[in-house]
Amino acid sequence: MTTQYLRAVPGVDLKKLRRELKDSRPDVSTFKPGWGTVDDDFSNVGAPADAPERSDVPLLRSGGGFSQRVFARLYYWVPVQGAERIIASGADLLLSRRLQVCDFMFVERSKGQMLIVCSTRNARDLNQVVLPAVKALLGKIDDSVEVTKGHPDLEVGDPDIYLWLLARQHSGAPIDPSLTLAEIRHMHCRDAHMRTASLEREVDVSRRELLALVTNPTATFGPAKLKVDYAPSEARIDFELHADGGFAVHSEWTHYRDIVDRTDVRIQAMQELVFTVVPIIKNAYQGDTEWQESGRAAFIAECAAALAAS
Repeated sequence: MTTQYLRAVPGVDLKKLRRELKDSRPDVSTFKPGWGTVDDDFSNVGAPADAPERSDVPLLRSGGGFSQRVFARLYYWVPVQGAERIIASGADLLLSRRLQVCDFMFVERSKGQMLIVCSTRNARDLNQVVLPAVKALLGKIDDSVEVTKGHPDLEVGDPDIYLWLLARQHSGAPIDPSLTLAEIRHMHCRDAHMRTASLEREVDVSRRELLALVTNPTATFGPAKLKVDYAPSEARIDFELHADGGFAVHSEWTHYRDIVDRTDVRIQAMQELVFTVVPIIKNAYQGDTEWQESGRAAFIAECAAALAAS
C-alpha cells in the first residue's frame, strides 16, 4: 500500500466524519465516487463492477498509543482502454469503467489540523478524484475546510537522508534504541543529467557501482525500500520511504509476532510508520549533528578509498 499525506485545516470532529462517511455511498448508475470501509471485500477492484456491499460503518479506533483515527475506503470508477468505443457500441456503460479504491486514515491532530493518509500517489487520481472527494466530504461538515497535499510535520525533506541510511547500514549503528535498519533492499539514484540507476538486493557499499554513486557529487538518492526491526511491537516492517515522508507498505514481507491477517498487518504497519517509525527516522537524521559536521564527508572519503582499491 502506497501512501500520500493530505492536510485539512481546520480539522473536523471524527464522530461527525464517521456519520458523514456512512451516508456517502458510491453510485454506480452515475459513477459517482463514494465511501465504504477498509473491511469490505475488494476482489472485484480493477474490473467493470459495482462497489461491494459495505460490511459496516467506517472504523473509529483509539488506543494502541496512537491518536484517535477513522479508517475508510473511497470507491471510484475510471475509464477502461477503449471506453469511447464501448460506449458508442451501445454496450452496458459499466463495461466502460473499472472499479478503483483508495484507503484512508483520518487522524486528529493538534493546532486545528487533520492529518489524512491515503493509499495512492498517482497524480491523476489524486487531483481528479481523491482531493475533490475529500474536499466534498469534509465540506459537508465545515465548508471552510481547506485540503492540501503534503504535511510539514511528516516530511523527511533532504534526500541526503538516504546517504545517511547507507552510512548507518554500513556502520551497523541502530537508528534509535527501538529501531534497527535490517536491510536496504532497493535504492533509486539519479545524477545531474537525470540519468537514473536502481540498485536491488544487498544494497551496501561492498558493491562497486554503489561506491561510484556515493562518490559522485551530482548523485541524488531516493526513494529507498527498507526493512526495519521495530522492537516495541516485535515487528519487521518492509516499506519504501519517500522524501516527503510518504511510504509504500509491503505487507507480504512485513511480519508481526502476534498479527497474521494481511489486512491487520497492513493497517498496523501503516499506523506505526505514520506515528512512530518515520518520525523516528526523521528525528534521528535531523538530530545527528556529527553526520552534518564530519560524518558525511568521512563516509564519502571511505567509499572513495574503497572504490580506488577495488
